[in-house]
Amino acid sequence: LSSRRDEHQQLRDGLKLQIAELQKVIRSRRDAQQQHQRQLDGQARHNMPELSFWESNLCLKIEGAGSEDRLKFVYTHVDERDWEKECWFELSMGRREYEVIACKPRVEKEAVNAVLERLNETRELAGFLKGMRALFAEAVKE
Repeated sequence: LSSRRDEHQQLRDGLKLQIAELQKVIRSRRDAQQQHQRQLDGQARHNMPELSFWESNLCLKIEGAGSEDRLKFVYTHVDERDWEKECWFELSMGRREYEVIACKPRVEKEAVNAVLERLNETRELAGFLKGMRALFAEAVKE
């Protein structure tokens, strides 16, 4: 009985060590998660004014495109004859290189690729959005 008791005590001690190690891991992960959430909350304060800026200055709406890694950018006030006409494109952001999946109205592929190449080199979305708006403005003039 005493040998069995010793075995059970050793097992219990081993389990207590495992529990303590897991609790440390859980604590560190929880702390990392809370830190990440604080960073997201800090960034969120900047996101709304920036989004409002893009919506008002470029008449731009950003929507989901039905896929996790795609966004749809919709411009209005591009066509001087019809302010409500929408021009849009879908941007795939799933890989390292961004890709324009579709756009309406039709824009020359070479022109889109030139603007897209600049985005992939610089990672500056602002210049890309302005460039796409300019391409749409040219397309609706024709």
